[in-house]
Amino acid sequence: MKTILELNFDFAFFLGVLYGIFYALYILVSKNSLQKIDVITFLSYSMLVSSIFLFVICWINGEKFLGYSQSAWISLFIQGIVCQLIAWILISYATKRMKATRVSLSLLSQILFAAILAAIFVNEEITVPQIVGGIIIMIGIATTFYEKKGFEN
Repeated sequence: MKTILELNFDFAFFLGVLYGIFYALYILVSKNSLQKIDVITFLSYSMLVSSIFLFVICWINGEKFLGYSQSAWISLFIQGIVCQLIAWILISYATKRMKATRVSLSLLSQILFAAILAAIFVNEEITVPQIVGGIIIMIGIATTFYEKKGFEN
């Protein structure tokens, strides 16, 4: 909030806005693409291109690819399966079957789940402003699913 009020738009703020733009584009492109091909084929292409891109970025930045402990590899594997593969399959199926606006707004609920999981697993404190913000997010999501019915004669 301070960043916006003081018009102090740093690089992190720029990256956040850029993320939002690219995520919106991804939802729109995937909505169109998923009408033509099945979810698994779409995700295979998407993850292949993403993996190649990230490999190049890591290679350019000199990141190491080997030498991690067994527990680190297990953690990376679980995160890859649960946080990436399963999540993206669910998001893609939702995108294929729902309006893009509903999918994109429903994804805001990730914030709430992340806060709850952080409170449970790492004892993160949830404050009153965060609770109020969460309620506002849930109300916003709920309104996108409400369809006004016309008067019947």
